[in-house]
Amino acid sequence: MKSSFLLKSTWIEIFDALSDKQAGVLIKTLFHYNVNGTKPADLTDKEINAYFNMMVIDCNYYNNQYDRRCDTSAENGKKGGRPPKNQNLNNLTQNLNNLNNLTKPYIDIDIDIDIDKSKDLKEKINKKEKLVYSEFVSMLDTEYEKLVSELGEEFTKRCIEVLNNYKGSKGIKYKSDYLTIRNWVIKRVQEDIASETKMSREDHQVQRAYGKENGPVRPNTKIIKLST
Repeated sequence: MKSSFLLKSTWIEIFDALSDKQAGVLIKTLFHYNVNGTKPADLTDKEINAYFNMMVIDCNYYNNQYDRRCDTSAENGKKGGRPPKNQNLNNLTQNLNNLNNLTKPYIDIDIDIDIDKSKDLKEKINKKEKLVYSEFVSMLDTEYEKLVSELGEEFTKRCIEVLNNYKGSKGIKYKSDYLTIRNWVIKRVQEDIASETKMSREDHQVQRAYGKENGPVRPNTKIIKLST
């Protein structure tokens, strides 16, 4: 059980857009996820569910960063803490002396061989393991599984669709579609979902106001508000 977690100040816009009841459900859901690691199985409110999935992405990022810092601190603690400054200086001097004792041809040959081997190995791995998830989008199976575990399968598929349409329309190629999704596609999809949710909420409010004045509205009826 975690004793604390972070809330982004920019989320205030999301909570302001919700009713008090919806905001209460959302904050309780966030607490259960961050403290106990449990996701809601019966979250029927689509608006709350959409915002929750957006927030989970940020929560996972901050939780992973915190875990890395804890692991690093624990590892340093096992080694006796941070090395003294004098020891760092002595180690640096010793390393420089070792480099000066090496012959230049030996350094050049080993580095060239290691670089060539590394490049060949990376190319073989990328060509062998990358899978095509859409016409213009491909990535390693492990990369796809990581996105699904952090974002959910539906959100991941939408990210792939957005990137596929963008690459197909622009004729652009990226070295890594996985990193491109993390770089900007996730944020684009979050903005799209927020915009769609806001429009759906406004349509619902218009239909409710129309129904009060003119009687019940038939399902799937589009209400157009005319200015006077």
